[in-house]
Amino acid sequence: MYPYVEQVIGDKSTLDLYGKYWLDKVLEGFSDYPAGEKILETIRSGQVQVHLLENPSITAVAQYNTQTKYIEMRDATRVSITTLSEELAHAVQHQRFYQSVMNTKYKNYEFEAKAFFDIARAINGEVGLFLLPLGQESEFSGPYYDWMEEIERNKFFTNGDTLKFNKLCKLWIPLDGYGTEYLEGFNPQLLINYFKKP
Repeated sequence: MYPYVEQVIGDKSTLDLYGKYWLDKVLEGFSDYPAGEKILETIRSGQVQVHLLENPSITAVAQYNTQTKYIEMRDATRVSITTLSEELAHAVQHQRFYQSVMNTKYKNYEFEAKAFFDIARAINGEVGLFLLPLGQESEFSGPYYDWMEEIERNKFFTNGDTLKFNKLCKLWIPLDGYGTEYLEGFNPQLLINYFKKP
């Protein structure tokens, strides 16, 4: 009845029928995102477990909890493709690549999850702007846009892109509610593993 939800959610998920209906439509749209299907394939393979939980007490629209492995949503029917896609990326970051070392006080993880979809669009031939509308100064936004254009030309994430990632992550100013500390020497495993040259 809800093919996308049934392929993705874990057995601890607590959604009513309308929540399942809504999120199924969201996931169907997400599967058409550049790299969206890659994320869903990782989850379907069993490498990542995703449990969806409505939690009206949280302040965010949705958030991934590294302790419980739940994606918590204040109201499942208000979750957009953009919001859910980022939380699914966090689940893959945590469970497949970083595990216990993933600490949300560091902005590197949030930056990587957001840049993931811009890079996917760039490789697909469209320079994305996921990170740019967030009130960033030109010191960040100009070099970030240039980086996306370079990835669009190269069609892959290279060793040099790891250096650019870290330089730009230092400059990035997260919104309130995100970690603000920068983790030195960060190796963006999500980006490397999904976008490196075969």
